[in-house]
Amino acid sequence: MVGSIVLLVMVLCSLSIIWTTYRVGISPMPTSKQVQRDLLPLLPQLDRGKIFELGSGFGHLALLLSGHYPARAVFAYELSYVPYIISLCWKVVVRRKNLWIARKDFFEVSLQDASFVVCYLYPKAMERLKEKLLRELLPGSYVLSHTFAFRGWKPLMMLEAKDLGKNRIYLYRM
Repeated sequence: MVGSIVLLVMVLCSLSIIWTTYRVGISPMPTSKQVQRDLLPLLPQLDRGKIFELGSGFGHLALLLSGHYPARAVFAYELSYVPYIISLCWKVVVRRKNLWIARKDFFEVSLQDASFVVCYLYPKAMERLKEKLLRELLPGSYVLSHTFAFRGWKPLMMLEAKDLGKNRIYLYRM
């Protein structure tokens, strides 16, 4: 009986991830520990505003950001149920009071009071996000993108992660 329940939960979780992948065009991808370590030198000093992680997946970067910026509010948005629930669990375990995680489409969220936006998205979403950032972010706000660059934007800084894929991390300033 317990085995059947576990199997059912696994199937439902898999179907949920598959459905969201179909809906948004990409599956949740966790940020590797190596990339998390490598992006730390790119994190800017912030004296104002909120931090947003767009497409937060399992919450790895949101947890890193809320720990690195304990005096700043960090808002993480994820549409896929399973990664969203897992990230909520991590938030409880790690006890981050400055972290808010929502199951919501980040394209429907205002970024006007953001001082820093972090994303790990795919090229099609990056093009759409670029327009939103241009409309909503204040001058001086930062944007960090893991792996995918914003076409036509010159990064303030860029580094190559020491992971297997040699992923690039880009820091932009509006």
